[in-house]
Amino acid sequence: MIRIGRGMWKGHILRPPSSIAWGRPTASRVREAVFDILGPEALEGATVWDLCCGSGAFGIEALSTGATRCTFVDRDPAATRFVREFLEGRQAFRRARVITGDVTKVVPALGESPDLVYLDPPYRDDELYSWAGRYDWGSVLSGGGSVFLETGSGRDFPGWGERKYGDTFLYRWTETSR
Repeated sequence: MIRIGRGMWKGHILRPPSSIAWGRPTASRVREAVFDILGPEALEGATVWDLCCGSGAFGIEALSTGATRCTFVDRDPAATRFVREFLEGRQAFRRARVITGDVTKVVPALGESPDLVYLDPPYRDDELYSWAGRYDWGSVLSGGGSVFLETGSGRDFPGWGERKYGDTFLYRWTETSR
């Protein structure tokens, strides 16, 4: 069960199709931790990217809490269809861009500067973690923006801050991380 914990959709339960149930949605306590780290006003008017979005819980909660726009990217068409249908059902699709594709190819072509990026790859996708750790996030983030990267085990991301929530490791990169 995936419950939205904040904003206008607070308490809403996301029920993604079983075809994407193999995914591991970001735990509500991890989403809550990110929003708490950023502070109560951080999402007001923000542009957010939810990469490897799966159920879209992170980006949906960001929109629910005041983000102006969210781009959702996942390589699984069932996942992006679920996100699209959820947003269309709440007349919120105009605030989103939903893309089915490979994050490593989509991100360089997005052409916008997000305030917040949340990247939650499949835990076993070492190539994607390697890409995320070396990508030049400073070239795409807006001033003062942050990138959060979720993993299931400790990894080496030089220059990234690390926090642990149960079995989840959360890494943060900001412009000042350089």
